[in-house]
Amino acid sequence: MKRIFSCVLLIVASSVAFATNTYYVDSVNGSDRWSGVQAVPQGTPAVDGPWQTISKVNSASLSPGDAILFRCGETWRDQLVVTNSGVHGFPVTVGRYGADCNAANKPVINGADIVSGWTRFSGNIYMAKVSNRVRQVFVDGRYVPLAHYPNKITGGSAFLTIAASSTSSYPGTNSNYLTPSTTDFAFLSGVDIANAGIHIRTVEWSIEDNTVVGESGSAIKLQNSPVNAVKKGWGYYLDNKFWMLDSPGEWFWSETDDTANGLTAQTLYIWLPDNSDPASHVMEATVRENGISATNDQALNIDNIAVRNPGSNSGPSLLFPCSPRGS
Repeated sequence: MKRIFSCVLLIVASSVAFATNTYYVDSVNGSDRWSGVQAVPQGTPAVDGPWQTISKVNSASLSPGDAILFRCGETWRDQLVVTNSGVHGFPVTVGRYGADCNAANKPVINGADIVSGWTRFSGNIYMAKVSNRVRQVFVDGRYVPLAHYPNKITGGSAFLTIAASSTSSYPGTNSNYLTPSTTDFAFLSGVDIANAGIHIRTVEWSIEDNTVVGESGSAIKLQNSPVNAVKKGWGYYLDNKFWMLDSPGEWFWSETDDTANGLTAQTLYIWLPDNSDPASHVMEATVRENGISATNDQALNIDNIAVRNPGSNSGPSLLFPCSPRGS
């Protein structure tokens, strides 16, 4: 799941001239102790040169017209937060530098961290410590879905069926309830679905994300009223419960200790598609909400930066890029 964005946002007119600075960032040869205004290290031993980390960039006070240039071919596993605004004619620029720059080796800002230290939990399920909430998982660059119910059956559906329509469209009095079929409810009432994710197809072009509060009679109570009416015969599925981790190609992150299931807090559990040990793969977990974040009133030019594996496209910030749930 990879997106590359080049965006220009020019807001707030001004005729004032600004003294501009260009700062360079090199994850391999840079140092946050340096000024950042030199593209390569200066001197032997080096006494000045480019910055090294996005944390240093995030702490910098930028002025209109300033530029932050990242070294081509390098990767930063962090979130760039631009808090200073440019003005019309003098945007803050985020771009790239290096004689070897081309379309194939853009600087990469990656919202995912490498996960290591895997041990077997049970059967083909392995576990590793991940301190921050996991939003997505990638195995050798391929997206792996969160544990969900039902599992897609060959030739069948990956959805359960809604048994009754809500009484009216949002904000109808019953619009925050979903009625499963009798068969589905008989199963769901016997397992833990509180705080599970629930994803409801309410219109042909959209699946709405919600959270299960619990059961109410023979219905599932939702945390929020869907934007569109829940319709009889349409589909939904649930995710984000450990008991749903029951087939290859799924994962679950435990935020807290769960003695009933033997789970440890802040731990990622995964069953790889080929039943193999994750230690033999490149395992990445998205732990950051955004790749690049900036408020929506900024004059900002983002050019030739690759942003990979961010966690969300929601919230008050302008996000680069938005990320779908699946691929």
